[in-house]
Amino acid sequence: MGCLPDSGGCERQRTDPFVSYLNELEGKHFYHEKCLDRVYRNSPQPEALYIDTDTTEQLVIERKTLVWPRDYPSRHKNDHFVADLLIEGLKDLTNNAPYTIELEAGLWGRRDDLSAFGKYITTVIRERFPEIERGQIIGGAQSGRRWRFFRVDPAWRREDGEPEKGVVVRWQLKETLDIVSAPPSELLTEVSRILESCVQKFQAYLHARRILLIDQYGDLRYLGDFWWKRVFEVLPVPSEIPEFWMATYDWVTDWDEDWIFEKLYPMSPPQEEDAG
Repeated sequence: MGCLPDSGGCERQRTDPFVSYLNELEGKHFYHEKCLDRVYRNSPQPEALYIDTDTTEQLVIERKTLVWPRDYPSRHKNDHFVADLLIEGLKDLTNNAPYTIELEAGLWGRRDDLSAFGKYITTVIRERFPEIERGQIIGGAQSGRRWRFFRVDPAWRREDGEPEKGVVVRWQLKETLDIVSAPPSELLTEVSRILESCVQKFQAYLHARRILLIDQYGDLRYLGDFWWKRVFEVLPVPSEIPEFWMATYDWVTDWDEDWIFEKLYPMSPPQEEDAG
């Protein structure tokens, strides 16, 4: 799903990994000089300033979080709330083997409704647990509340890194084809606001290398340069933003999470195949 980062404070813990990647990629030696928006509070500032130890070249980075739909943060909290209810409510039944429950991501509703939903699932699972132990899959098909519960048997069918006993909650993501084909006007407005804000913050650093680093959540989580190309056709990147990168903290192997970086602008031209 992708949990939203904590806001506020110095963003160095999120810009340092990118600069380390950039140093390795380009053979640079940028080091962190200061968190600009924490030092100079009376004017718009980028997040961080880095300086190359060999060339004294300056690099400033503005990092932004882009979330869509707008209610994703509240729905994401709802998902965690229901998952915690289910794990707690079923822990006495599921301490002998691995089990999986699949739910639709982005649950909506008030907390009392969500609590009732979690208790309903727990009750159904308890009532039908003998069927589950015999290999049956049970669940519900109501739109927005679809769920499935089953025992993972034999145990070797578990995915790597998952516990040998207990409940694993899996979230089924919704299709985002409408966003891919035609970014909503409200979303374009939000992207435009981010670009304008970045332009203001870069005004005092036009002599430096300037990078906008964006972290995407919700339905945008896995949309890369192919989607941003459509956005840039409607919202050209201002000249004050020479580089635009995406940062995603995600699984890189079955066991490890790490940062993944992708350059969104300027995009590299497609490679021509060797005619020979």
